[in-house]
Amino acid sequence: MAKLLIFVIVVAIAVWYFRRQLQPPSRHRSSDHGNETTMVRCAECGLYLPPANATPRGGRWYCEKHR
Repeated sequence: MAKLLIFVIVVAIAVWYFRRQLQPPSRHRSSDHGNETTMVRCAECGLYLPPANATPRGGRWYCEKHR
């Protein structure tokens, strides 16, 4: 009887493990998701900043200091 119980537990753990591996990763597991922002690099100093804070000029981006 104990062998049957151990076998059932091992099978249940294996099924749980493989089902978890087949599921796509959940977005709420990592705090980094959702904070992703496209960044641009200042052509003068190399500073990375969001496009909303940068000035495009001649196909290149510039920070506030190098506008």
